[in-house]
Amino acid sequence: MIILSKLESVSTGFPIIDNVLDGGLGRGNVVLLCGNPGSGKTIFGATFIYNGIKNGENGLYINFNEVKSEFYLYMKRLGMDFKALEEKGSFKYINPLSITDLRDLTPFTDLLAKEITAFKPRRIVIDSITIILDLMDKSKIRAFISNFLMRLAKKLGITLLLIYDVPFNEPRIGHGIEEFIVDAVFYLKRIWFRDKYNYYLEIRKVRGKEIKVNKLFYRITSNGIVFSKPLSLNNNHHLSERGLTSGIDSLDKILNGGFKEGSLVGLIGPVASGKTLFALNLAVKNAMKNKKILLISLRESRDTILYKLKKIGGANSLMNIEIKTINPFTLPLSTVQCKLDEYYQREKPDILIIDGLETYLIAYGMEEFYSYVYQRVNYLKSLSKLVIVTMTLSSINQTVGIEQLGDYLIQLDIIEKDGELKRRLRIIKSLDPNKEAEKQFYLKIIKNGLVIESSS
Repeated sequence: MIILSKLESVSTGFPIIDNVLDGGLGRGNVVLLCGNPGSGKTIFGATFIYNGIKNGENGLYINFNEVKSEFYLYMKRLGMDFKALEEKGSFKYINPLSITDLRDLTPFTDLLAKEITAFKPRRIVIDSITIILDLMDKSKIRAFISNFLMRLAKKLGITLLLIYDVPFNEPRIGHGIEEFIVDAVFYLKRIWFRDKYNYYLEIRKVRGKEIKVNKLFYRITSNGIVFSKPLSLNNNHHLSERGLTSGIDSLDKILNGGFKEGSLVGLIGPVASGKTLFALNLAVKNAMKNKKILLISLRESRDTILYKLKKIGGANSLMNIEIKTINPFTLPLSTVQCKLDEYYQREKPDILIIDGLETYLIAYGMEEFYSYVYQRVNYLKSLSKLVIVTMTLSSINQTVGIEQLGDYLIQLDIIEKDGELKRRLRIIKSLDPNKEAEKQFYLKIIKNGLVIESSS
C-alpha cells in the first residue's frame, strides 16, 4: 500500500497545464476528462499515459471503443509509439468486451484488479467510462466512483483518467453528480463559432490546487494536442530605459531615443497611409543592428511583404526578419491563438510586429478582439519586448483599446497638399516626447527607407 503523507504532484503530460496547476495533478487523483465528439479526448488520454511513461510511470490504457492495432497506428502518426513501450514492458493496452448490462460489471472490475496487481501501473485511462455509467442510476454511480475507483486510486497511488463523452449542445455532464465526486474535471470543448470549430480546455475543478487559468485554447496537429500558453500567467510590465530605433533618425530624436523596449506601439490609419511600410522600415533598420524581428501579417501575403521590404531597401536584412502569415478568415480562433504563441515561442524575437490587427476584429468579433488586445498584447509587453501593431482605422476614435494599452500611438493618414497627395504622420501619444512631437510631419519613401519632414 502507498501512503500519501502529502499531496505529491504528477504531470498531466502537458507542460502548460502543469504550469497552470502549479506542478500538475495530485498523486492518486481521479480525473474526469469530458469532451465533445472530435475534441481530442483519446489523444489527451494517450498523451497523459505516454509522457507519464517517460517519467518512469507504467501506463494502462483500457479502451472499449478501439482495437489495439488501430490505436497503435493512429497514435504513432502523432509521434507516440506505444508498440515500442509495450515491448519494453512499460505499457499495456486492453480492449475488453463492451459492457451492455450491469451483470458485466463484475468481470470488468475483476479484470481491472487483476491487471493492477500484476502490472502495477501508476497511470490508468478508461476510455470511455460513459459505457459503464450510463447503465447506472445516481446512487450506483456515486458508489462505483467513490467506493471502488477512488479508493483504489488513493490506496495504490494511481492517477486515474476517466474519459466521458458529452454530446454537442448538452449542458450537463453525465447524470450531474460525477463532477462532484471526482478530484478533477477537465472539459475539452469543440465549439462551432463563426463557421469554424474552435477548441479549448475548460479546467472546472482540481482538488487541492489553485487553478490560475480556467480556459486554454488548443489545436490538434500532426504532433498531437498543442495548447496555447495562457495569457494571464505573467502580466508584469517591465519597461526598459533602452530605446530601439523607429527606423527614422529624426523621429528617434523627437521620441528621445526611439521606442522603449517593453512598450507597445500602435500604428493606425486608413488604407494606403503607410502603416505597413513604417513597420517594415522599423524592422529593416533594427535588423541591420542584429535585432531579431518576427513579423506576423494577418492581412497580406508573404510575397507582398517581401515586395514592400525590397521597396525600402530591406533585401539584405532578411536574415534577421522572420515573416509569418495567418489568415483569420480561414482559421478558427483557437488555431490562430495557438499559432501566434507557437511562432513567438519558437522565434523569441526582440521585436514583434503584428500587421493588420483589424482583421482579427472583423473575423472574430469585438469580444474576442478586446480579449486579444488587453491580454495577449499585454502579455507580450510583459516579456520586455517591443510590440508593434498596425490597424486600418479611419479615425482616432476607432482605436478600440489600442489608445489605452499602447505606450505610443502614431496616426498616419493621406491628405492633399499643394495639389498632391501626401502621407501625414502625427504622434498622438508618446512616453517621452520633446516639443517637436506636437507637430505634424510628412512621411516620404526614399531609396533606403523612410524619412519625415515637418509640415510647417
